[in-house]
Amino acid sequence: MRKTMKKIVSMLVSFVMVVGLFATAMAAQTPLDITITKPDDDKATHKYSAYQIFTGDIYEDTATGEKSLINLQFGEGVDAAALRTALGLAATATAQECADAIQTNYATDAEGLADLLRGTEPDYTDSILTTATDDATIAPAVTTAVLDVTGPGYYFILDELTNASDADKGAISNFMLKVVEDTDVTVESKEDLPTITKVIDENGGVSANTASIGDEIPFKITSTVPDMTGYNKYYFIVNDVLCPGLTYDATSADLTVSVGGTALTAGTGYTLTVSPDTPTAGETTLKIVFNNFIQYTKGDEVVITYNAILNEACDRTDAGNENTVDLTYSNDPNHTYTGTNEPDNGEPTGVTPPSNTITYTTDIKLIKLDESHAALTGAEFEVACTSGMSKVLVTYGEYEVDASGAYWKLNDGTYTTTAPTALTASKYDSETTKYSLTDKTEVQTDATSSKKVTAFVDSSGFLVIEGLCDGTYTITETKAPAGYTGLSAPVSFTVESNPDLTGPNWAVGTSGNTASATYNTTDNQFEVTIVNTQGINLPTTGGIGTVIFYVTGGILLLGGAVMLLRKKEQQD
Repeated sequence: MRKTMKKIVSMLVSFVMVVGLFATAMAAQTPLDITITKPDDDKATHKYSAYQIFTGDIYEDTATGEKSLINLQFGEGVDAAALRTALGLAATATAQECADAIQTNYATDAEGLADLLRGTEPDYTDSILTTATDDATIAPAVTTAVLDVTGPGYYFILDELTNASDADKGAISNFMLKVVEDTDVTVESKEDLPTITKVIDENGGVSANTASIGDEIPFKITSTVPDMTGYNKYYFIVNDVLCPGLTYDATSADLTVSVGGTALTAGTGYTLTVSPDTPTAGETTLKIVFNNFIQYTKGDEVVITYNAILNEACDRTDAGNENTVDLTYSNDPNHTYTGTNEPDNGEPTGVTPPSNTITYTTDIKLIKLDESHAALTGAEFEVACTSGMSKVLVTYGEYEVDASGAYWKLNDGTYTTTAPTALTASKYDSETTKYSLTDKTEVQTDATSSKKVTAFVDSSGFLVIEGLCDGTYTITETKAPAGYTGLSAPVSFTVESNPDLTGPNWAVGTSGNTASATYNTTDNQFEVTIVNTQGINLPTTGGIGTVIFYVTGGILLLGGAVMLLRKKEQQD
């Protein structure tokens, strides 16, 4: 894609006629080829037609080697009488006199000359062109066309977009070409499509990044003011589509629009339309229409910046969250545009190929198991990250009061399925209140400031935190299940990525990797498995253990007494 735009209309007009009394004319009517080369980024189907306006003989100045045409005659591609009338000349005016009139009136108005020859829209019934010497079609995948012409002369080359389905993929050029060589010639079609580029405005501008839910994504759109010669108006409309996972919030978007380094004011310099006009779970389209765009100078940079927020509806798979932009522009200098700043129905416009960015996000899944690798409930974890956690979506377990529940709450805040007894009642928060374990999924906004989430695992022993980006995550077991030994110290692991438009390329980093973490490519989650072992419960005062001590001690004492009695009897 070219960084700058060439002319959309290119005319090579040189009607300087050289007539010498002692000139030696060299007649050359050998058939010639005119090769038209179309820009690679033009994906439309073009038909090029060559109309011979004047023919003549080639004269070469022996001193300078410069070649020109003399002895001009009307060519086969123009209605001579109509040309005389259009130029305001007498019916007997010669070809040379017509050429002189064109030189006088259109030397600096190539577009006016094109209108004179081609006629006016919409039907071009006043065209003074007659029969094309040759024509050729360039399909979207082809870049050159060859026109066979009869020899030296002035040729008007008409460029048309032939397929309605391709009309928005290219632009039109008109050529007035003076062929003064007796060899084949090659010219470039100068239509050049505007381009538009969008990046995520970080690290110098990237096409992909990672982010957490709630993070602001800074976007930057750039284009360049094209050569608008020949246009009476030029439409320049930016169409930006945010996927459902990205929210445009006018209060925080900080939208800026500038041309040539000068900031434009909404309403006067441009018009912004947001559809829908309030944030929803679906796509959001931003349409930025530039007002009176033709006032700007060719080559000036067009820059648009704004922020969007990664929301809880974001795609957390490797597909990511895409933002796409394209540009609608005027593409026919022959058309008299009548719209104000947007095209009226049916007016010819082009649309650039889209430019897109992708933002990826991922999940962490804690898996709590016992020593037999069965799911274990009752554990509470704190997951913290100093840089990679904002607002998050959490799936966790919550213990709720339920008369038919299966859990009792202990004084240390953990829960057990063992009912209290007269001997253990003091260790329970309540002897009568029961709880059930309910699985919940909700957005937690506290993580925005604290950079951590604390929650119990759910009924499957899982704690899932969704919508995370790169960073080192620290896991602390704040409450171990009743009867189990918890983690003796926090563990951590690092999430890394190398995002591009094909995927996030997630990986477990080498720093801080004290936890056994793996990336599950099927579920697009980082998984950390934490195993707890059952603790050893020593007998405590008031428990059944003291009874055992008493009974055992009594037996030992009784045995000792019996042995003493027997020994005394033997002595007697």
